[in-house]
Formats: sequence, structure tokens, C-alpha cells
Amino acid sequence: MKNKNIIYISLFLFLFLLTGCVKKHTHNYSVEWEWGEDVVAIFTCDCGESTQQLLADVSEEVIAEADCINDGEINVTAKVIFNNVLYENTKIVTTPKKGHDIVTHESKAATCTEKGHEAYEECTRCDYTTYKEIAALNHNIVTHEAKAATCAKRGHEAYEECTRCDYTTYKAIATLKHNIVSTVIKPGLITLGYTIDSCSNCDYSYKHSYTSHILNLELEDDYYVVTGANDSGIVDIIIPDTYNDLPVKRIDDKAFRTYTSLTSVTIGNNVISIGDMAFYGCSSLTNITIPEGVTSIGTGTFYDCFSLTNIIIPESVTSIGDYAFWRCTSLTNITIPEGVTSIGYFAFFYCYSLTNIAIPESVTSIGDDAFASCYSLTNITIPKSVTSIGPYAFSGCSRLTNITIPEGVTSIGDYAFYECSSLTNITIPESVTSIGYRAFSDCSSLTNITIPECVTSIGESAFSNCSNLIIYCKATSVPTGWDDYWNGSRPVVWGYK
Repeated sequence: MKNKNIIYISLFLFLFLLTGCVKKHTHNYSVEWEWGEDVVAIFTCDCGESTQQLLADVSEEVIAEADCINDGEINVTAKVIFNNVLYENTKIVTTPKKGHDIVTHESKAATCTEKGHEAYEECTRCDYTTYKEIAALNHNIVTHEAKAATCAKRGHEAYEECTRCDYTTYKAIATLKHNIVSTVIKPGLITLGYTIDSCSNCDYSYKHSYTSHILNLELEDDYYVVTGANDSGIVDIIIPDTYNDLPVKRIDDKAFRTYTSLTSVTIGNNVISIGDMAFYGCSSLTNITIPEGVTSIGTGTFYDCFSLTNIIIPESVTSIGDYAFWRCTSLTNITIPEGVTSIGYFAFFYCYSLTNIAIPESVTSIGDDAFASCYSLTNITIPKSVTSIGPYAFSGCSRLTNITIPEGVTSIGDYAFYECSSLTNITIPESVTSIGYRAFSDCSSLTNITIPECVTSIGESAFSNCSNLIIYCKATSVPTGWDDYWNGSRPVVWGYK
């Protein structure tokens, strides 16, 4: 309100003065413009008596905006009305350039698919920049061949792969999964049995459900003993030289007794002893290999091996036990090696297919019934080393035609040649001192025999039922040690020279 009053007073004074001047003269005003924060128009009469200052109305028109590198320009127009006349004044005002508003950027490496750039500056107000582009590298491609999937591992198709980035055309092929086929492996003689699950698509396999090996072996000191087998129906047996890096030296007593399906046996080279009745009753056994090193064949070892046709006894054997080959009815030939000193009781009893046997010079005694009932035996040579022929040694050898008893034999046992019905000739040496009970009884083909003077004892019926026999005695009369019925009523020629 105060400002308005000042303006009214100023206007009143101006009009008053103007009225007074008019009365005196006409004023001629000139104007000057004063540019500052405000623009003031100064009117001065050329008479010098009147001066007026008026605040101008200011308007601006931008000619050019100032930017980061160029000044700007503004057209400023001042206007004032004085004495009903419009006065204007124009001024070009320069606005200073702003300069760049710099932002810095770190460098960015180019990739296979994207451009990169060096470190650069950039203005936020204008397009100023030091940006330098780095071209995209493009892929460095490596190719891979296809790989078939397996049961355990995935496969893939042929694909490309970049060595610089994760670009790839890889496509996996799923695992096939195992196609399992189960096979049961039977135990071996010294190898375990098991079930093996195998994959038909790959080499995967897994063994399980183990079963014991067939041969039973027991550790004894520093070697193994074969005690039998888990399968009594086994057909073939090979006894190994070693087991667990130790020798297999012995076959135990009754180890394979009554294994009636057993047909073949091979005995390892380290075995030195075959126990009593080891193969007793192996009625299907046709072949057996006994190695050098075995020193003894035990009692009843091959008892009732009806199918055994041939056997080679090695040079290392020194004794053949009692009943060793009892009733091996298919055995046709056997060679007893040098080194055997004794042939046990019933050793070859009832081997009725045996046609020939050679007894070596090392044998000193032939046991009771050693070759009894060997019906097919036609010839046998008893060596000079033998000193005694046991009871029934050759009884029942009905096809035996000839036998020579060597010097050195001192006794011929009871029934020694009983029922040798084909025997036609026999020589009793000067060393014999006794002839047992029925020693030559029932030798119906025997025609003559000479008894030397050294014989001091002859048992009852030693020559009974020898229907064709004439007995020649070098003694002139019956010695006191001869049984009263020694000759079985056969004719005797005494004092035979």
C-alpha cells in the first residue's frame, strides 16, 4: 500500500510540473537505460529542469542456450511507457559455457558375442565421450565327436564348444542302465563257486553268493592234506601240486570213499602218501595217475574199484597195502615197480580180469590171498628175493599154467595154490622147509612135483584132489614133521634122485 502511495504522489508531482512547464515551454526528453539487476529508464528534459526514472519491464528471449563448450545468448528487452510513449531497449546478454560434467567408465573386455570398450570419459550433459569400442571376439570353436552312452555313463551327440566362453551345442544322451544276466559258476576243485551278474551292454560284473570249492583240504604242519570233497557226485578230480602256496602231500584215509560217480583221478606231483581206503568203493573209476614221489599205497586204497582197467604204480612206491586192489575186477594189467618190498594181504584179491603181473626182485614177501581168485592170470614169475609165499597167495587162479618158485623161498603158506586147476608144472626149490595146509589142493592138472629133502614140514591135504599127480620125494621115507594125510592119497615115489 505504501508503494502505491509513492507512485501516486510521484505521478501527481509530475503532472503538476508538466502543467507548469507547459505554461512556460514544451519539454523535450531524452532517455538513458541503466542495466543492472533491474533496468531503469532515465528520462531527462533537455532543459535540465526535469529528470524522471522509471523501472522498466524486462523480458528475455533465449537466442542460444549455453552448453558444455559454447556460451549462450539471451536477448533482453526493457520496456517503459513515459508520457504515453512506449520506450524499448534491447541488450544481448552472453551466458557462460557450462563445461563437461565428466563421468568415467572402466574398460570392459569383449566377449565372443558382445562388444567391449576401453576405459573412457563421458559427459552427462552432452554427447562428449572418449569411448573406443572393442569388437566382439567371435567363438573359438572346438568340435567333439559323438560318444555313445554306456550303462554307467551318459553319452552325447557330436557337438561344438567355444574355448573362451560357455557356448556349446552339447546334447547329453542318457545312460542305458544295466541289462543284467546272472550266471552261476560252479565251484572248481580248489576254486570257489559263485554267481556273477554281468551286463550284456558293458563290462560291468559283480560276483556274489560264493560257494566252497569241491576239494576239502586241511593244513597239517607245512603242507595240505586232501580229506575229501563237498560233492560226492564229482566225476573228475585233479589234485593240485600246491594250495595257498604250500604243497599238497597226502590223501587222507577214506578221502573219496564210495564216490561212485568218480571216473578219473590225477594226483599232484607233491603227494607222497595215499591213505587207507582213499578210493574205496569208487566203482566207476577207470583211470588214475599216481605221480613219482608216492611211497605207499595204503590198505584198501582201491578196494572195489570195479571199473579200473589199468594203473601204473610209480618207482617211488615201496609198499602195497593189504586189500589195496581188492576186487578190481576190470584190471587187466599191472606193473609192480622195483622198490616195492612187500605185497599186502588180499592186495589183488578177486582181480579176475588180471592176465599178467610182474613181481620185481625187490619184493621179499607176498601176503595172504595177495592174488587169490585172479581167474584170468596165466603166468607169474616169483623173483628170487621172495622168502615166503603167504596163505591163499594164488588160490583160485584157475588159469595159471606154470609157476616157478625161486631159491630163497623158505615157506609156502596154507592154500597158497589151492584150486589152481590149470597148473601143470611147479618146481619147489631146495630152500623151502615147509609147505602149508592144502597148499596145492585141487590142482587137478598138476601131473608131477618133486619135493626136496630140505622140506621138514608139510600140512594136511597139501596135495589132496590132485587127481593126476605123482609126487617125487627125495627123502627115502616120510619125515616126522609131515602130516599123516599130507599127500591126499596121491602116489609117492620115495628116494627120487
